[in-house]
Amino acid sequence: MANVITYGTYDLFHIGHLKLLQRGRALGGENGPLTNLALCSKLVI
Repeated sequence: MANVITYGTYDLFHIGHLKLLQRGRALGGENGPLTNLALCSKLVI
């Protein structure tokens, strides 16, 4: 079990984002936590 953290800008959520989250969840194991930090494009410089 591993704690997996990912982040990104999800203004237009698409299949690539979904696959990223699925891979992160798989890396954490069956009961491992997945933390996702979503950023708004207005915060990205």
